Amino acid sequence: MEKLKTLQVKNQDVVGLRDLWIKKFETDIELFNIQIKEQGKGLTDSQIQEKYKDIYRQNRDLAQDAAEQNMALYKRSR
Repeated sequence: MEKLKTLQVKNQDVVGLRDLWIKKFETDIELFNIQIKEQGKGLTDSQIQEKYKDIYRQNRDLAQDAAEQNMALYKRSR
């Protein structure tokens, strides 16, 4: 993750996209750590998703936004 954060990029569109993916990956890591902790307490995946639904929603929104921005950048660069 640190390599991504310190990657030097000149194009502002790419910088914004990189930062968005970093947020997405950080949320993935947070959810992974939550799953490990909560499964150790005996919660099921469904219970974990319900308990942390805001973080899961944020993660889905980040993924969708990043995918849309990837496509937009791809179309502009063609």
